[in-house]
Amino acid sequence: MRYPRKILAGVALLSGLMAGTAFASAWHFKLVDKIPLPNAKGHGDFVRYDPTDGMIYVSLPNGGVAVDSHTNKVVHHWKSIPAPNSHASDAHYVYWTAAQGPGKTNQIVVISKKDWKIVNRVTTVGTSPDGMWLDPATHKLYVAMDDNNWVDVYSTGKDPKFETKFPLVPTKGGGPDVGRLVASKNILYMPDDSWEESLNATTGKIMHKINLHIKVTKLDGTKGQIYDPKTNAVWVGTTSAGMFVLNADTLKVLKHLPAKSGIDQVEWDPKLGLVYAFEGAGKGFNVYDANTMTPVTFVSTGVGLTHTGTVDPVTHNVYAYAGKAGALYVYKPEK
Repeated sequence: MRYPRKILAGVALLSGLMAGTAFASAWHFKLVDKIPLPNAKGHGDFVRYDPTDGMIYVSLPNGGVAVDSHTNKVVHHWKSIPAPNSHASDAHYVYWTAAQGPGKTNQIVVISKKDWKIVNRVTTVGTSPDGMWLDPATHKLYVAMDDNNWVDVYSTGKDPKFETKFPLVPTKGGGPDVGRLVASKNILYMPDDSWEESLNATTGKIMHKINLHIKVTKLDGTKGQIYDPKTNAVWVGTTSAGMFVLNADTLKVLKHLPAKSGIDQVEWDPKLGLVYAFEGAGKGFNVYDANTMTPVTFVSTGVGLTHTGTVDPVTHNVYAYAGKAGALYVYKPEK
């Protein structure tokens, strides 16, 4: 489906104007904590909340940490995860992608939750492993391969085994980023350059795809996303054209929303119905209303490289990676 250029131009304009837009919002975000992270100043890559134990895992410029959301303290620091990207976890293990391109480190690093020790390093079939998703019901681990435009599929456990790969469109280009596995629908939603596509998580068949015809920058095009079952919508952030809200079954564009700058990671709070889009250049994160599909506010951290973050759905605290400060900034939403 080709996205109309006239509408796309409007999206770009809205994105640029958001920096000077003030939203009348009932929500306010109070900075309640700054968690220092070891050796963290610079470009970290991913932050994710683990609902099984309340841990927050953070990819640092080199290495990774586990933060206990109950205390907001760092409980472990792994120094030997080179160029970490994404991560996923189940009840027993944390899985981390370590990516340095063809001929270098391309691994899934397996960490035991029992004692925080690295118990395995599995060399991936593809190179530059990036986004990672886990389905605990099927014991499948999905890993996006930036250099190959496909998704590797592995078994979970102490010794992940390669099972198959799912090709993506386009077959050449900048490569996929961090999508979203929706286990309830058995669908893996994947961004790749200017495309968004939905894959059957069992067969890898591309069910639907859409080229949003957005500008692909050196930071890629389509980026992080969330799925809202209440509205059956997939929210897809982009580096150059704000936020797209798509119908989860057809990938038809439902709404286009502005952003202050390029979006990287996208997370959300289902109970509050708030979607968070983290920006690096914008020094903060956008907040959207998932129900009305409208902008709520922009929260400034005042710190560069705030392009990743997560939310604790129990406390509703938002954790924004403040790269230039080498810390996690914690915000509490208030009305």
